[in-house]
Amino acid sequence: MYRGVICIIRRCSYEYIVAAPFVLVYYQTLKEGSDHYYFTNIWSLVMLNIYIDADACSVKSEVYRVVERYKLDVTLVANCWMRVPDESWITLEVVGGNLDEADDWIVEQVKPNDIVITADILLAGRCLKEEAYVIGPNGKSFDKDNIGDAVAMR
Repeated sequence: MYRGVICIIRRCSYEYIVAAPFVLVYYQTLKEGSDHYYFTNIWSLVMLNIYIDADACSVKSEVYRVVERYKLDVTLVANCWMRVPDESWITLEVVGGNLDEADDWIVEQVKPNDIVITADILLAGRCLKEEAYVIGPNGKSFDKDNIGDAVAMR
């Protein structure tokens, strides 16, 4: 799948056009007597969300600037309380202190095409299975092609 500014993903009879920060979903129908498709109407407009594995994330301030510019919501998930800017688009989700509890919460909440920022390679693999985009704190994106090598080298 191409991860540029515009991304087209075909699933069943729907055409998804991703142009960050929105996902536009169009219903696709076959034109009568023809062999090509055309768009009929908009099915839904979905706002993307960014989830941050916040306990060890060193780029939170950079993420705040980007999400403010694109009017996205960001959810920081941590095992303990931390100071975050007092903005309506920033949510701090404090989960219990058990091992991988923050990871489990993120995987339960993430939806396809959401963005997850984490340095945890195993969490990255779990989020990719949920069809989310995953980025490391260094800006390197994880995908289905490189996650296996990353897990093997950890």
